[in-house]
Amino acid sequence: MKWKQNIMLPFLLSLVLCLGFSCDDKTGTSTRPVSKPSSTVSKTSSLPTQQLEIAGETFIVELAFTSHSRQTGLMGRPELASDRGMLFVFADSQPRSFYMKNCLIDLDALFIKPDGTIDTITTMVKPAPGKPLRYYPSRTAIQYVLELPSGTAHRLKLRPGHKIEMPERVKNIIPEMD
Repeated sequence: MKWKQNIMLPFLLSLVLCLGFSCDDKTGTSTRPVSKPSSTVSKTSSLPTQQLEIAGETFIVELAFTSHSRQTGLMGRPELASDRGMLFVFADSQPRSFYMKNCLIDLDALFIKPDGTIDTITTMVKPAPGKPLRYYPSRTAIQYVLELPSGTAHRLKLRPGHKIEMPERVKNIIPEMD
């Protein structure tokens, strides 16, 4: 019986120490999500991604389909590669407005109907410090908003009416309601 206590005590202590340190996110290596204060702006993302074909070019877009990921968007990102973007997926189709709170870069926003047709294209400009936020609305009911680096829509010659084929994976997402 004594030998079991001698083995079990160090084992239990090791287990407690390992569990305690594995959840500590000071090194940034934890796999457990850590909630951050709302004033903290994330510069990286752990959102799922999807390839999206747009006017013959392939983009890797982050999928924002939770309330939190849609509210956070591309806040705090100092840059966005020319082949990257973020696709906001909503549960329903309705008129929507976007704004650029805590955004550090200008973005093209494509407001997209449920069938993949582009409704509105606008360039959203990063807000000037101390100035009120500007809202960028869709013209009609939309279900998706695609944010790309500023100038991409012009470079690809995108126009309202152009269609973007949404992959089945995107169509099958069940987004959180706001």
